[in-house]
Amino acid sequence: MAEVCVVDKRNLGPQLCKDLPQMLKGMITTPQSFKFSAAASIIAANWTAALIDDPDVRIHKWPAFKGFQNVSEASIYEQNALTDIFVRPGKYMFRFDIVESLCMHKAMFTHNGGNQRVFLVDIKNNIYGTVDVDGNFMGFSVSLLNLENIIFSDGAVASKSPVYLVLLDSDELNASGGKVSGSTFYNTLSELIDVNVELSTPPARTASSIRVTVKTDCDGTAVSGLVAADFEAFTSAGVPIVIATAPYADGVYNLTSAAAFVALMTINIKEPASLSIKLYESLGAVTVPSIP
Repeated sequence: MAEVCVVDKRNLGPQLCKDLPQMLKGMITTPQSFKFSAAASIIAANWTAALIDDPDVRIHKWPAFKGFQNVSEASIYEQNALTDIFVRPGKYMFRFDIVESLCMHKAMFTHNGGNQRVFLVDIKNNIYGTVDVDGNFMGFSVSLLNLENIIFSDGAVASKSPVYLVLLDSDELNASGGKVSGSTFYNTLSELIDVNVELSTPPARTASSIRVTVKTDCDGTAVSGLVAADFEAFTSAGVPIVIATAPYADGVYNLTSAAAFVALMTINIKEPASLSIKLYESLGAVTVPSIP
């Protein structure tokens, strides 16, 4: 039996809503398999939870764009005296400028490559993605995401970190594109901040008290506002030691415990989802040396 080519043409009557994507101001990258159900995609708390999920399934909100260029490829046609033939759609290609820091530039560099998806956000805070056959909302498949070399200031314009993005399949927007309004929550979404937990200097400590600092990795800003329940401690054998109090003063947390702090134990803050302030992720625990 011959295959039948069925084209389901939809009506083109006028609509009041003019909602084509506007200039892009941001993006959220996700693992390849990440998706929201239609109902879940409009709930701000679900986006927040995904930003602080386990690293292998976490999504990432990129810094705000400070420049945008649409460098998309035009559709390709074969033309001759007899006819015009469509060959393939062009590629969606964009270049964004981000103005942050060398530390942020290096962090963004770790996200280079494909095998991921991206939600695009326009200046109206609409979040654009694609809709799969089951109605799930997903980011667009990425063919290439590449952080380019820093553009150095020439005295007239600022230094910038350029990001080049190519989408893999134009039909994910042309035929299956979808959007979620992020007008009530996108600007409040926060990317995690890497922090270092270290012993204070000098490390005044006793068997039941030890002083630590928590500072952002990029600029060394002291993190305040954590509470005792945000910290965790384990002996070298993996036995937990409960932190009873964690008063903060002058950039230092004085951790105390009813149980003795012992040599070679580790101290850290908990995973982001378990923190009272869900903004930080530790780059690693600190090991306590022998206590006099």
